[in-house]
Amino acid sequence: MNREQHQDAQRGRRVVKLLLLSAYLLAGTMAIAAESFPGPVPDRQTIKTQEKADSLFERGKYKRALFIYRQELAPLGDKFAQYMIGYMHLADKGVDSDPATAAAWYRLAAEREQDAFVREHDKLSSLLSVEQRARANEIYVTLRGELGDAALIVRLVEDDLEVLRNRSKDDPFSQDAASRSNFDHQSSINEQAARRIRARMNYLAEKLVSDDSIVETERHHYAELQLRVQRELGEFEAIP
Repeated sequence: MNREQHQDAQRGRRVVKLLLLSAYLLAGTMAIAAESFPGPVPDRQTIKTQEKADSLFERGKYKRALFIYRQELAPLGDKFAQYMIGYMHLADKGVDSDPATAAAWYRLAAEREQDAFVREHDKLSSLLSVEQRARANEIYVTLRGELGDAALIVRLVEDDLEVLRNRSKDDPFSQDAASRSNFDHQSSINEQAARRIRARMNYLAEKLVSDDSIVETERHHYAELQLRVQRELGEFEAIP
């Protein structure tokens, strides 16, 4: 085995290792989301999509795997998919090698401070030139604005606000038993949406304090969202 083949084998083993961790890191928004990141729990279709992308990568179908990681999984806050996009940019798998772009994706994958992703980002970043690190930072800011956790949280909050806006305002006691049962079910869905909104807005507030890469225009946008959420939750809670 020559040096290039050995390096590729080492990369392959590293990817396999991370793939084995994916049940934790991804479903993982499941375990981790319950503790720190109030994101969506992957549904059955998402899990199938993850498995499909991983299978395509393992079979050398890099362009197709990259498309799924980038277009279908990365927008869901799938940190493993975001890591894999970075890895493929680094390792010339389905896309030309570009260490700066790889480092930007690694940083995005590491924003929840999961050890495996933080180590990979720090290791790669230490190998970049000053110019490459500057470009990686520019790319990261763009990616974070589109695919970062704050952007994801905003989309999820907007979805749940729409649930509350569509709630029934009818008096349940003026309805028959079936209608009251349906009203109670919908009320439960509304309460769950309200709880998610509160948890997600708390997370967003903490992120605004801790992430100094968030620019002033973004902070202004999030502040406006906070005011709107307070108003709409207040209206929801005022209804008996």
